Amino acid sequence: MDDSVLIRSFGDSVNLRILSFFIENPFDRYSINQISEFSEVSRNSVYKYLPTFLEKGYLQKEMKGERDVFKLNQLNSIIKLLDRFVDNVGDIELQPQLEERKIKKKIGMGATQICRPIEQIAMSYGSA
Repeated sequence: MDDSVLIRSFGDSVNLRILSFFIENPFDRYSINQISEFSEVSRNSVYKYLPTFLEKGYLQKEMKGERDVFKLNQLNSIIKLLDRFVDNVGDIELQPQLEERKIKKKIGMGATQICRPIEQIAMSYGSA
C-alpha cells in the first residue's frame, strides 16, 4: 500500500492504515480478510480496531451472505472532515507538479515559436 495522505501527514500506524484504506475506497464493502490484505495489516489488528471504528461511527457493518462486511460511513462528520483534509492536502502536494508543468508548457511553446521561423528560413535556403 502506498503511503496515503493521512499516513504521510500523521505517521504510520495500524489504525490509520485501516481508516486510510476506507477513506481512499469509500464506496465498496470489504470483509475482514480484504481489509487486512489491502491495508497491509494483520487480521488480528483489523479485529482489534473495527469495534472502535464502528462505535465511533466511522464504519458501518452489513451482512453479505453469511459474513460481515464493512464500509465507510460517509455521513459521519469526522469522516467528512478527514475526506476534505485528504483532498486539500492532495491538492497542495500536487501544486508544485502543476506549476512545473505550466512552466514547461510555456517554455515548450516559446521554443516552438522560435524554432518554426528558423526552420522556415532554413527550408527556404535549402530549396533555393
